[in-house]
Amino acid sequence: MSFVRDIKQIELPLDYAIESSNNKRRSPLARLGAVFAGVVVLYPLACSLTGHLGVYYDSHEAQAVNLSSICPQVDPLPPLSEVNRKLAEELGTIFADPDFEAVAAEYLGRAVRIPTESYDVMDPVGTDPRWEVFYKFLEHLLQTYPNVHATLMQTRINTHALLYHWPGSNCSLKPIFLTAHQDVVPVDPNTIDSWIHHPYSGYYDGTWVWGRGSVDDKSGLVGIMVALEKLIEHGFEPKRGILVGFGIDEESTGDVSTQIKLSRQLGESIGITGCEEDFKTH
Repeated sequence: MSFVRDIKQIELPLDYAIESSNNKRRSPLARLGAVFAGVVVLYPLACSLTGHLGVYYDSHEAQAVNLSSICPQVDPLPPLSEVNRKLAEELGTIFADPDFEAVAAEYLGRAVRIPTESYDVMDPVGTDPRWEVFYKFLEHLLQTYPNVHATLMQTRINTHALLYHWPGSNCSLKPIFLTAHQDVVPVDPNTIDSWIHHPYSGYYDGTWVWGRGSVDDKSGLVGIMVALEKLIEHGFEPKRGILVGFGIDEESTGDVSTQIKLSRQLGESIGITGCEEDFKTH
């Protein structure tokens, strides 16, 4: 039985019903709308990107599955201030331009073309050469999102896991934490001929971006970085601190030591406010 069919049968009882205003197909970036609402102006960016970077649980035949009864979503909150409303409208217009679809697809395609595979059994970073590909992925991020790397403070955890911090102006507000992972499930070389397109082609057919990681989870990572890049470009300054974390072993062990280091870094560097200025760059 397919995963899609299984998940249809696991509808949990709800204490209350939440009706979404959008029951259409949702991409991994749709989830950014709700999270980015805490930053106010990020909402339209996430919603605009939703249509460009793929759809959850859709095959290439575009068979949509409505998951609203399983995981109901509330609508993102619109910006409250006039400044942020204008910024949201401006950026919303940019992302609604059909030409941006090709741009977004290329952003995702470039990320997919870097085979950041993680395996169940790997030696520590620095001793296992299979980790080396993450250096290439970091170089890609540095070149593709210059505003993010010039503005946000950065820390590398266990060499390749990335933690970004954009301090907010209001230290009474706890930060939001956006996460994604860089790694993908390894591709069995013996199956490559069975793929419709090469698993690391990042091929865009005008509707879909093809390849390992195009949904899980490089689309989420790219959505976060594009939104931040454009916000910085247009002069946005957050009141609430923003944290961004990109792991390297979500598809394998989820190394506990990495999580411990991440928690320690958060506690020692920025506490719970996201405003401290002693966040170190390594």
